[in-house]
Amino acid sequence: MRSLSPVLLLALAPAAEAQFLNRALWLGENESFRRDFRQGEEYFIDRAGYVDQAPWWRAGDLDPFRNRASFAAGSVNSRDLTLESSLQVGVPLGASSRFRAQHIGSEHQSAQYQRFGVGFEHDLGASSALLFQLEGDVAKERADASFGLEYARGERSAHRVLFTLVDWSDGKTDVFRYDSKPYGLMFAGWSGAPGEVQFTYDIGVQLPLEERQLATEAVVELTRVVGAGEVRVPLTARDWLVASLDGEWTSKENRTADPADAALESGDIARARVRLDWWRQRDSGRDTLLGLFWYDVDEDFVRPNDPAASLWTRNQGVGVTARMRLPLNERWTLEPYLIAGHIDLTERAGGVEQNTDPERFQGKWGVPALLQLSPSAFLRIDLSLQLDEPAFAGGGVQLQVSF
Repeated sequence: MRSLSPVLLLALAPAAEAQFLNRALWLGENESFRRDFRQGEEYFIDRAGYVDQAPWWRAGDLDPFRNRASFAAGSVNSRDLTLESSLQVGVPLGASSRFRAQHIGSEHQSAQYQRFGVGFEHDLGASSALLFQLEGDVAKERADASFGLEYARGERSAHRVLFTLVDWSDGKTDVFRYDSKPYGLMFAGWSGAPGEVQFTYDIGVQLPLEERQLATEAVVELTRVVGAGEVRVPLTARDWLVASLDGEWTSKENRTADPADAALESGDIARARVRLDWWRQRDSGRDTLLGLFWYDVDEDFVRPNDPAASLWTRNQGVGVTARMRLPLNERWTLEPYLIAGHIDLTERAGGVEQNTDPERFQGKWGVPALLQLSPSAFLRIDLSLQLDEPAFAGGGVQLQVSF
């Protein structure tokens, strides 16, 4: 998996929910060198049950830039939750300008994080607009400034490109400096009319950076690409093929002030997940979905001066999914689902394998209840059971609002 390159991600990741905030950007002190949250054998199956969206939730509204709020949370072990949230609000400022507020709560393979930004759009005519956005917190040196362009905007498409000055006001700090300034790129968009091929994509890039701590002269180097996408292809008037891909490629290094010294630690991270689903729409509203999934996560952290502290993790899974929509009345719907697969999680610390049973079957099933709060808002409550053993598999909740 370490061979998964930024070029591959850019080529294959045409996202379920594109937006304005770049998911790949350097988080500074809020990002640990190694992953700071647990991903056990059940993690990716559990997260899929809470975060992955059924295609009928957005059957007639694929526009990822619409005003909306979404929140998903669920249990992934006895102590931890996984969270995925998004908020996008645009307010007109006259005939040709808009104010925007953006928020995402998400994760990559290094950290779970929150990002918030405010910005402005100004129409240029010819279906295009200029974009400006500020992100950050009370620490001035950690503020990001983004500039961009929206183009090909219409009822059935929109595309955006953003260039970000990461930590653009870093001269305000006496804690660190950049030997190599950090810049980010983001590409996001969608296209497609009802009954035709439709796709969305969201690709974030953190270009190579070098941040030096002034007190210790230690340097962190980082490059990262995070991408996701979804394509819907009509097979018949009722049947769709839904293909989705998300992934990450990250390269990190932590070293001393002397470039001749070996790195204190290097990290190579590659993650990819592919889903292929067959979705059938029915006049009764009892839509069905059958699918296959595959994922592969490879994390390799090497400490040349302390080999016993090196860590290698490989997490692979392949399996099936099944979903169904069962309307009870105008407000209540049951959405039974099943996710099951063969999981292979191997961890080695200092060259010694840590797992006693790395390969095993994992699965969960549930019958969530979905409450339609309005034509454009719903609340879904999920309590699930494990398939691999008689046990409770955790609870979750999803809330989505479009406005």
